[in-house]
Amino acid sequence: MILAKVIFGTLIVIIFTSLLKLKYSNGLRIIEKTIIIFLLLTSLVLVLKPSILQFFADFLDIQRGRDLLFYIYILSSIWLLFRCHLRINQLNQSINRLVSKISILESIIKK
Repeated sequence: MILAKVIFGTLIVIIFTSLLKLKYSNGLRIIEKTIIIFLLLTSLVLVLKPSILQFFADFLDIQRGRDLLFYIYILSSIWLLFRCHLRINQLNQSINRLVSKISILESIIKK
């Protein structure tokens, strides 16, 4: 168990430091970066002290802490899916506007 804590803790720290190196121009918004940093810090705390997860599970009347973690994963996956869907739609609209402008400009140039 201690080896797993060391491995997961090291991986979380590596991801955390690489996340800090990302710039805003890489498409990661400040709020998203803040949420990811919060999740990484929370996961580091849960790796080091798993009894905290059981405490919150007992508070929410869930039998096992692992179930609570799974429920949180489901909610975060739905949020990510919704966020990606919105982003894809936004990119699609941008591409459509760009293609329309290019075709209008090409028709003007050919005349």
